[in-house]
Amino acid sequence: ADMLLRFLSAYSRFNSKFIDNVHALLGVLDNERHIEVLTENLEEEMGEYDLETLHALESMGIPRESVDGIPHPELFRELVQFVETTLQRSYGKFIPSYICEELNQATDHARNLGPVGL
Repeated sequence: ADMLLRFLSAYSRFNSKFIDNVHALLGVLDNERHIEVLTENLEEEMGEYDLETLHALESMGIPRESVDGIPHPELFRELVQFVETTLQRSYGKFIPSYICEELNQATDHARNLGPVGL
C-alpha cells in the first residue's frame, strides 16, 4: 500500500496537465474519428459517462452516484486522500517537480510547433 501511495503521489504530478493537453490536441486535429475519441475521453474526464460504462461500473459493484458527474481529477484526489488517511502518511509534498520537467518541456515544444508537433 505504501508503494501505491508513492506511485499515486508521483502520478498526480506527472498527469496534472492531461486535460489541457487533450484540449490543445483537439484544437489542431482534422480527423473526425480522432476528434470523436478524444472528445469522448474528455467527457469521461469530466465525469460524463455513457450508459454502457455506467452499467459496467455497476456490475463491478461501483455505485453510479460515486462516479457520475464527478471529474476524474476530483476522483483521483479522493483516492489519494483515502490512501493517505488509511496509511496515515503523505508523500505529495516530497515529490520533486523535476520529475516532470522533461515531459512538460516536450509538451510545450510540441504545442509551439502546432499541428506538426501535436
